[in-house]
Amino acid sequence: MMNLKTAGLTLVVAFALLAPAAGMQKGTVTFKDPDVITADSARMSALRTQLRLADTRIMDYLRQSTLAVQQGHRNGMQYFAVWYRKREEAKKTSTDEIAKALVKEVLTKGLELAFPESTPFVEAIKFIGKNSLDVADKLIKLPEKDVNLFLEQIRTAEEEYIRKLLDTPDEFRKNHSAELEAAKWEYVEVWMEDETHGPQGQDLPPTVKRMIDALGVPPPGSETAMRVAEGVLTAQMHTIYINDEMTVIGAGPHSLWDFAQADALKVIDRKGNTARICEIERSFNPFFRSITQKECDAAR
Repeated sequence: MMNLKTAGLTLVVAFALLAPAAGMQKGTVTFKDPDVITADSARMSALRTQLRLADTRIMDYLRQSTLAVQQGHRNGMQYFAVWYRKREEAKKTSTDEIAKALVKEVLTKGLELAFPESTPFVEAIKFIGKNSLDVADKLIKLPEKDVNLFLEQIRTAEEEYIRKLLDTPDEFRKNHSAELEAAKWEYVEVWMEDETHGPQGQDLPPTVKRMIDALGVPPPGSETAMRVAEGVLTAQMHTIYINDEMTVIGAGPHSLWDFAQADALKVIDRKGNTARICEIERSFNPFFRSITQKECDAAR
């Protein structure tokens, strides 16, 4: 909701744009209580500059967030390739059916694992994933037991989805223009509080960032990339496990998703993820636990 100052600024913009066409003179727009807003050319120029700057910085934030999601996908695929090559059953499971299942699992469950929340920006990412499922069907028929071609086909298919993610910020602006417009005006509000300095650097003012966070935009950077990588790797490992009869039998009553998540965390960083792995494995029969109780206690 706009406050009086923002509402007044909006009227000033309209006044400044319409006045010349109507033969009106620019001047001072006086509100009875409490603001007096001057619409001179210098002030209007400064205002337009800040609005452009707000738009640029907000959209840059959305694009940097998207880049982190893209990088997370690539990292997850790289972790998977390293893990998969070491599997004794790799050649056996390198089939086109499993390759297609892997891609579909990543574009659905992998994104759900990375972003379990339902927010506007996250839903936009998931929507692109669901609309990219046909990339799995475009995979060429693989020769049996060719691990290298198997991994390359999966990477190529996922790259097509990753490329489509580039359109997310612009599509999001079209569908959520009111929310982003409000964030832009909040940016201007911060500038008005101190027009000499205003918002500095590339960082968004805290109040603007909270508005963007409320839309579910993941923070740019390594944390988001790692979150996505974990989801992608877990989904891929689960697909391999569920298509391996011996793994299914050996897991007994335990969840293959839990096995996949714990193993994914070990592949990424066993030492750094010890506490999280222990938490997942608490429900396992001691025979299946990969980390000793002593290590778990030390990681707390």
